[in-house]
Amino acid sequence: MDSREGSAPETPETPETPERPERPERPGTPEAREAREHAAGEAREDGETCEQRETGDPGEPREPGEPGVAPLEAAARRALWIEVLVVLSVGWFGSYYYSITDHVWPETVIGPHPFWYTYLGWLVYYLPLIALILLVARRAGDSWGTLGLVQVRPLADAATVGACFFGDHCARVGYAVFLLPFIKRFLPEDDPAWWLRHFPAPQGPWQWAFVALPIFVAAFYEELLMRAYLVPRLVKLLGSPGEALAVSAILFALGHVYMGFESALLAGLFGFVYGFLFLLTGRIWPLAVSHALNNLYAFSRDWTSTPLAGTPPPW
Repeated sequence: MDSREGSAPETPETPETPERPERPERPGTPEAREAREHAAGEAREDGETCEQRETGDPGEPREPGEPGVAPLEAAARRALWIEVLVVLSVGWFGSYYYSITDHVWPETVIGPHPFWYTYLGWLVYYLPLIALILLVARRAGDSWGTLGLVQVRPLADAATVGACFFGDHCARVGYAVFLLPFIKRFLPEDDPAWWLRHFPAPQGPWQWAFVALPIFVAAFYEELLMRAYLVPRLVKLLGSPGEALAVSAILFALGHVYMGFESALLAGLFGFVYGFLFLLTGRIWPLAVSHALNNLYAFSRDWTSTPLAGTPPPW
């Protein structure tokens, strides 16, 4: 008897249908853009380019421990250095030229100019530079808070102003006690009449009232540039708050050589203290107010104690 009798007939096997290859996404579709962005993000994480991922080419062998993001970090660092150098070239390095020529070729300095010409010129010079620094910083991603331009808090800001005066006074005492005895034999004594020839003294109460405005604008500009803009960027570039404060203080001091070498050293200490207070508080208004009051006091003291003095200040 045939064993196949009574058994169910075998079902013939159906040939498998070959899988259809996925249709490549069109370059312009949202899905394609999302896929490219996803691949680029993964490539940044492991240092592999999109072309290497698509073609399977491993590329050049990478040294052990070499981070894949190093080229991007280097590019960002280079771009930030270029930005900082351009801003300083426009807004600060020009003062070095005048400081040098003032001491090397003093006969080339013309002055003093008329009062209104000088201090209206300060406003014409500093206000566009303030706008330029704010534009550059904002386009670079800085918020108003990052620049220290936050809402005024009277009590906290008054305490910061007091800290500015206290820190500046301590720096001056430390300079006079520890540094001046060793360097005074090498540095000529500052003569206020030397640098005051650039700044005509006020004559009368109206001029004294007006001169406070450009002095405040100049102080705000220096705090915005040398503290709010420069110090945080130097922290990113140098990786150390201490080094950032030292470099910014040196740059600030070099911009005041026209006042004399001793005054330039004091300006450097001043810049270090104010830079530290900006990193500590993140507020620029009290620094600008303290800076302006300090300058106004220095101007009025030297104006009334030199041959170039104007009328005594109203206070």
